[in-house]
Amino acid sequence: LDMRNGAECDATGHWNDASSRELKENIKNLTIDEAFETLTGLEPVKFNYKTDKSKEYAGFIAEDVPELVATKSRKTLGSLDILAVLTKVVKEQQKTISALNQRIAQLEKKLQKSFDVVLSLKDKAEAANRLKSQFLANMSHDIRTPLNAIMGFTDLLIRQERRDTSLRYLSKIKDSGEVLLNLIN
Repeated sequence: LDMRNGAECDATGHWNDASSRELKENIKNLTIDEAFETLTGLEPVKFNYKTDKSKEYAGFIAEDVPELVATKSRKTLGSLDILAVLTKVVKEQQKTISALNQRIAQLEKKLQKSFDVVLSLKDKAEAANRLKSQFLANMSHDIRTPLNAIMGFTDLLIRQERRDTSLRYLSKIKDSGEVLLNLIN
């Protein structure tokens, strides 16, 4: 059975909508806004046909679908019309996903560069810390050696000296030396 608009019903009773360019005019691309608006207006439901209550179906109610996919009678639906809307939305989402994946890749590169900089700075900080520790160890040794000599000679003088004024001065030298040794240690 062939219809004037190019649709046909094949020998198995399957209805096929006309889809050839030869049968169509005023062909325009569906905008993404139209597709999203239509998709938002589609409300899938589960139902039984009154003539076949034994089987449950999933689909749409023809009277409730958006105008873009509705038929004149509002009693039937063109599945290709709904498929066209879904195709447009999926393609747009694929573009968005692709753009997001590219942005993620850029951010991952930036993050890796930042991580590399942080590692380099960490290595430099650790090297500087090692140099500081080595410097302090050397300085501690270089200060401790003459300070120990001062402390030793001060002790000898205290043992030999009998004058109170000299003993007071030597005690101050010894106390100051002990404070410095405690700081170094």
